[in-house]
Amino acid sequence: MTSDWEQAAAWARRVARVRRHGESLVSVFETNDNWEGLRLLRFKTANRDWLDFVTGNRTESPSAGGYDVIVGPIANDRTIDVLNLYLSGVIPAEIALELLLPQKLKDQYVLKTEPSLNAIRFLEVKRP
Repeated sequence: MTSDWEQAAAWARRVARVRRHGESLVSVFETNDNWEGLRLLRFKTANRDWLDFVTGNRTESPSAGGYDVIVGPIANDRTIDVLNLYLSGVIPAEIALELLLPQKLKDQYVLKTEPSLNAIRFLEVKRP
């Protein structure tokens, strides 16, 4: 999930294009965003902890265990080249973060457990 309408609409269009059938639709949900009572991991910015988390999940050492909800900037198709350079040791973390910051990374919400799904409420489906 994302709080950014344009990002959600772009994802919906991409899914419809990849599947080669159906129409682009965006499901809209409501949450109070405090995730009370849930184990929350939140990255407010693309910092070193975020970079280590993202690269850990793209290798064989994921570190997402134990959380109901993970919120933070999304590493998308535009960031993959920088992440690959960092993972291969070509550039250090500081340079990777400098290269990622101008990309105005949007947010992503990952709901990993049933309690986290119970914390949101479906509102409607919209066409982008």
